[in-house]
Amino acid sequence: MVREARCFFVSNRDKELVWKAVTTVFTFDTNDEELMVRIYDRTMKKMVVLFQNWKKSLYNKFVKKNEPSDFNLKQFVKLRAF
Repeated sequence: MVREARCFFVSNRDKELVWKAVTTVFTFDTNDEELMVRIYDRTMKKMVVLFQNWKKSLYNKFVKKNEPSDFNLKQFVKLRAF
């Protein structure tokens, strides 16, 4: 069975919101623009991997086992619509 390729992307606005959240928690003591671009790129790549792993774990927990998810749990309340 061949899975259909889907094209998903994250908007630049969402990326900026995430980056703003990261910079409120962490401070970078550098004025080097090239270094900040590398930090930004690495942060976004790491978040992609973490998000993909989270989606895979949800798939393995619920979809593969054909079990309904409990959307009353605190961590799943916002996902109910999706």
